[in-house]
Amino acid sequence: MAGFPVGLSVGPPSRAQGGAPIVGPETVQRHRLGIIIVLAFMEATAVYGARPTVSYRALALGASAPEIGILASSFGALAFLCAIPAGRLADRAGGRVLFLAGTCGTGLTLIFLALAQTVPELILGQALLGLCQLTTIIGLQTTLTILAPEADRDRLVSTYSVATSLGNATGPIVAGIVAGQGGINAEPTFIGLAVVALLATLLVVRFPSLGRRRREADAGSPTSAIRLLRDPGMAQAVLASVVLLATTDIMVAYLPVYGQIRGLSSQTIGAAVGAMFLGQILSRLILSRLVTRFGGRRVLLASMVLPAVLLPCLILPIDGTMVLLAMVLIGVNLGLGQPMTIILVSLASAIRDRGLAMSLRMVGNRLGQATVPALIGATAGQAGIVGLIGAVALLLAGGAVAVASGGSAGMPDAAPRAADPR
Repeated sequence: MAGFPVGLSVGPPSRAQGGAPIVGPETVQRHRLGIIIVLAFMEATAVYGARPTVSYRALALGASAPEIGILASSFGALAFLCAIPAGRLADRAGGRVLFLAGTCGTGLTLIFLALAQTVPELILGQALLGLCQLTTIIGLQTTLTILAPEADRDRLVSTYSVATSLGNATGPIVAGIVAGQGGINAEPTFIGLAVVALLATLLVVRFPSLGRRRREADAGSPTSAIRLLRDPGMAQAVLASVVLLATTDIMVAYLPVYGQIRGLSSQTIGAAVGAMFLGQILSRLILSRLVTRFGGRRVLLASMVLPAVLLPCLILPIDGTMVLLAMVLIGVNLGLGQPMTIILVSLASAIRDRGLAMSLRMVGNRLGQATVPALIGATAGQAGIVGLIGAVALLLAGGAVAVASGGSAGMPDAAPRAADPR
């Protein structure tokens, strides 16, 4: 798969003469990391292929506008409530348990959605789908940040983010082709996506035990969520993640409004959204080089400061081509932030608390997605699109100030390092 680090393997360990498997530490490590990257892609493909298909199925069942709103909100409801317990479970039992349960649960939930015949059943299935996705993500991110060698952590996390982004893009495209106009083939789409998730489950079964790493993680007593947020850098990293994800959601939600006001076609606005996500993928491919040169804290600050400066350009009288260029540049910078927050959260937490740390980040993301766009729309919407763009720019600037105010001691850095001699 494009963008995956050289040396990652998801196949079985090689065998010596006579059939005995060669399972040296480096071979097992590459095997584990390769499985994590592929699982991230498969889970994202299944979940984000299902989400628009659920909406199409609800419309076919005659769902009202309020019911569609409840359907959309249900995706994060159970996930928000269960994030902290899931993180604790990852710390006690290991991330493998979570992504085994998550991928299997995703497959079974998609089969349930294929059989659903009422809107309430779809709402229940959507809520379960969000919970299964969260479980998988916490398991994958916890395990990845524990296993990744310090020298390669930023490269592997950026590759993980690229795989997730590709899955986010691939799922809706494939599902749209299979489902057909208006989602008339929703049931076979759900079944096909369920097969992807269940194949991911089979891949999890091949995931080697963490062994010694788990015993290291069990050392010491667990930390409370409040105490963990007080650790240097943790609150700033979580806040940055909330700000960056909320900004992306706001841009997706309000770009059609911007296009209508500016007289841009729906095709141009669709291309602008795609350009933003393309920019995010491109930036994640070069994240490790940027961190090596500038350090993680500076990269995170740039991911908020530069979009805050670029966003007001959209207020200027520019044509569609310039809007696309601006959105690519905004996407490039926003795309750096999310993987950096994963890295910085992992640096700010001990191995025994890594699952809880990742779950706190997910709780913040879910809460931000549910509240920040609505608050900005309600408070700045009266000023029109100029007010909305200005509010988002201020949100990013405020996030950057909060991160910078912690100082270098308050925000652990993925320190620059010498070039990899390989």
